[in-house]
Amino acid sequence: MYTRGELPPQPMIQGSITSDWVGGRNWYGDDSLTVEVHQFDGGTLLHSESIEVGPEGNLWQSAPVDLVPGMHIVATGDQSGTVKAVTLVDLTFDTLDVDTDTVAGTAPEGQQIAVFVGDDEAHHTPALDR
Repeated sequence: MYTRGELPPQPMIQGSITSDWVGGRNWYGDDSLTVEVHQFDGGTLLHSESIEVGPEGNLWQSAPVDLVPGMHIVATGDQSGTVKAVTLVDLTFDTLDVDTDTVAGTAPEGQQIAVFVGDDEAHHTPALDR
């Protein structure tokens, strides 16, 4: 758990278009988040709720609305004031080759993506081949 006075790694917020959930990692374990789902960035607010962060700094919640590409999720730490946001995009993950350290799939042109597989400590930024 991250405690006040020590900076956690960058908190993040995420959403699943396929399974309709909202999650996050690396938040303070004693914080709660106000999570908003908007139709698009700057668009109509579709849902807002407070979600408790678990003691390890993680959260997960079923989304009360059907998440679709283009929706914008904003999470604000109620005590920390930290704000993180993500706009959902249509993304595919088609193959993973551990021998060549290669993944393949599709994403909107010009989007930066990151792939994390299995080890939270070993972060690798993939080379993008379009």
